[in-house]
Amino acid sequence: MTERPLDLGAVAPLLLPHSDSAAPVPTDGLLRLSAALSSLSYSMDVEPWLDAGWQDATVQYEGDLTVAVEPASEAPSLLEKLGQWTSRLKLRVLQKRLEPQAPLLRLPQTLRELRQTHTGKAVVLAHPAPDGRYIIAIGFTGTGKQLYDWVPNLRMGLKEGLHRGFLELTEQFEANADSILFPRTARQLGLARLSLKDVLDECARPGSRFTLWLSGHSQGASVMQIWTLRRLRDGVLPRSVTGCGFASPCPISAGLVEDPSAYPLLHVVHSEDAIPRAGCGIQLGRVLRYDTTDRLHRACYQPAEDADALLCRRLALNVTAAMRSVPETAIGFLALLSLAAELPPEQLGPLLGRASFLMRFPPSVTDRLSTLLRGIVRRGERDYESFARRPYPRARAEHRMRLIRGCAERVGIRPLIDGMMAAIMDAHAIRRGGTYPFIVEEGVTALHPQHWTGGTRPGLVSEDGKPFLLLTRPIRAPRARACRRPHQRVRR
Repeated sequence: MTERPLDLGAVAPLLLPHSDSAAPVPTDGLLRLSAALSSLSYSMDVEPWLDAGWQDATVQYEGDLTVAVEPASEAPSLLEKLGQWTSRLKLRVLQKRLEPQAPLLRLPQTLRELRQTHTGKAVVLAHPAPDGRYIIAIGFTGTGKQLYDWVPNLRMGLKEGLHRGFLELTEQFEANADSILFPRTARQLGLARLSLKDVLDECARPGSRFTLWLSGHSQGASVMQIWTLRRLRDGVLPRSVTGCGFASPCPISAGLVEDPSAYPLLHVVHSEDAIPRAGCGIQLGRVLRYDTTDRLHRACYQPAEDADALLCRRLALNVTAAMRSVPETAIGFLALLSLAAELPPEQLGPLLGRASFLMRFPPSVTDRLSTLLRGIVRRGERDYESFARRPYPRARAEHRMRLIRGCAERVGIRPLIDGMMAAIMDAHAIRRGGTYPFIVEEGVTALHPQHWTGGTRPGLVSEDGKPFLLLTRPIRAPRARACRRPHQRVRR
């Protein structure tokens, strides 16, 4: 599918009034801009956005804030030019830090993250709107490319009824509210200083000049939900918030809120994507489900290289297809980690070191990694009991491990893991040419709206009140490329 040109400065879709259900009205413009903001939160390439009229860009990378300095006048002084050059250099260095590094180099930080999460990333910008109003855009980054970026996803226990790992990422961003500044916007409004905290204070009053536009993908969509929940509890008015997440997990425990649909958030989910079924409960706002199609597979899924790769992909899809609910998804991931912890050092080292072909884990480190994985599994089992409110089903977990082990015996553990990662990432991607950009190009008419019911036993229902499963279409494996000999065909 050919992507239509997107004007990053066309903010009109972000200002539409909300529907009676408090959720934003889903439009093609809102979904496409939100997907672009989610993608920006991964790349941190703010230059095209500044060229489109956005201003006051700030990037949070873990504990640091980096500001994209802009000239205060059309004829900047030498000092202002130097500030611009320095900020651009800092942003380029930051973008390099986002690239994957050898897991061994990040192991100490990974161990620290198990105690307290500090890996939050986000991007904040402002844009003038008609009638003296302003859009404040916040893009929350999803799971990064470093080993430690996965730790918050595994901290599934509840804290204040929220997913602990995602809550800690939210609290890290909240702590910067008074340090995230909008100098150019302040000058335009005649203010000496304007921070995100000031913006939030005004959004709690009727007639606010600011609209908060939020987006995030995967982990970032979870942070978006928790941040919105906490801001509304602080008094921010729902009409001042418009949020749209992609592949959003479920970071809110059942029963914490009375009406999950009464929040100004949208969630675009793909029926084959397992990540929206991860977390500890429900999603806030309305869910817009896209039922997968062969067109999406052909356009977005990486084709298998040969018949063996196709078999690995099919076996991997059998494993992920069992993850039909939040508890079942947790059991599946913990079973996979348990199996990895059982591997001998000569298999576990290369498996975890697959992000870098230049390094291999020494046996002493691999033994520690096996212990670490077993510790993560034990903690995950306790976390399961806290959000599922029932004992961890070890018999079901053993059955899931036998399923995974049987698949691994057919093709090998590393090819199976590669196949699982390919199957999950193909259905989950927000990158250019990926699944979610394809979905938003298909338009709102291709999406099916649903919402969560309240109570301690919530359910996801369609707008007419009928319950449904997120996975409603049989998973299809992608087509294999042609074999070396034209007359040979892969048997399906």
